[in-house]
Amino acid sequence: MKKIRTIGYVSSADPFHDRRAWSGTVYQLRKAIENAGYDVVWIPFRTDTLAQRILDILLRAYGKLSGKKWLRGAHYISIGKLSSKTINRDKLIQCDILFFPGGAQVLFETGIDKPYIYLSDTTVHLMLDYYWHNIHPESQQMAKFLEEWASQHAVMNLRSSQWAANSVIKDCGVPPETCHVLEFGPNLDKKDIQPCEPYTGGELRILFSGVNWKRKGGDIAVEAVGELRLYGIDAHLTIAGIAEDKLPKGIASLDYVTCVGFLDKNKAEEYREYVKIFHDSHILLLPTKAECSGIVFSEAASFGLPSYTHLTGGTGDYVVDGVNGRTLQLGATGKDFADAIKRDLHDGMLRQMREGALRLAHEKLSWEVWSEKFRVLCEALPRT
Repeated sequence: MKKIRTIGYVSSADPFHDRRAWSGTVYQLRKAIENAGYDVVWIPFRTDTLAQRILDILLRAYGKLSGKKWLRGAHYISIGKLSSKTINRDKLIQCDILFFPGGAQVLFETGIDKPYIYLSDTTVHLMLDYYWHNIHPESQQMAKFLEEWASQHAVMNLRSSQWAANSVIKDCGVPPETCHVLEFGPNLDKKDIQPCEPYTGGELRILFSGVNWKRKGGDIAVEAVGELRLYGIDAHLTIAGIAEDKLPKGIASLDYVTCVGFLDKNKAEEYREYVKIFHDSHILLLPTKAECSGIVFSEAASFGLPSYTHLTGGTGDYVVDGVNGRTLQLGATGKDFADAIKRDLHDGMLRQMREGALRLAHEKLSWEVWSEKFRVLCEALPRT
């Protein structure tokens, strides 16, 4: 492989302008690659052709008839092939190597002979019965096969947690030396990040940020804040990521809860509001029950917010117990989280973990760190 100068960024979302795709990660990854010293060419592909929409409808219908769901997109061979046909082949000539933020399966049986880097925050094997449930056995088999193929043919596999990297090695049969962990940074502009003030008493402002209320443990967060108030702590919960009318009945009317709804980072005013609620908070409370990485933990760390979450999936790479927050075992209740927060308030650990969060944001959970690691790995790729 010749020296890498130009990287083809293969994505259906625009990595130069779309700050919403994959919670902003598609946009930040492109910036990080450029900051590593490479030119980036966007190579788009479509996922919404008429044929794809028809296939999606048929798969949904078959799923209802069989009582089992079918995975679609790049996890279904025919749909992946249709997406690959929309790739601009002329742009490929400009690139020394391709970069896939997920979706590398679209290269299956396309004849595109370009080395590529495959980045993801998980594997199909980990998602089954974790995020995805009741999947048809044939769909599982096809998706696993495509995941293994995409991982095995990449010149480099990048994953955002050790949990995901271990699966690439164990489940996909990839040599350990070609798989690397690069944690994601915050999906915010560095100039907009100003550390929050340390908590010194009075109202304890707690942030819950997540779109999927049930999976992210929204009810546990509300219960925890209620328990803290019973302990005499003036705790207040701000809920971001979900519209007020989508919350379970009665939660929005609680006098210690404020719901700001879903904030679109593509809209300047909503982006600024998103930044402000982090700056104005003292703690991130996200008792998620399933999580691949959790960019929000990197965002919290960058502001100096200790994070309280479950130890599941890739969360342990982003929240180090006793350093920048607490990781409780799955099954922990709202009272368990409240007790942990109360202890940390009373023994001074909350302030200490604020400093730990800022340190971790500088040393590990940073796009600058990601860029440097990426550059070193690219320069170490064998040349032919």
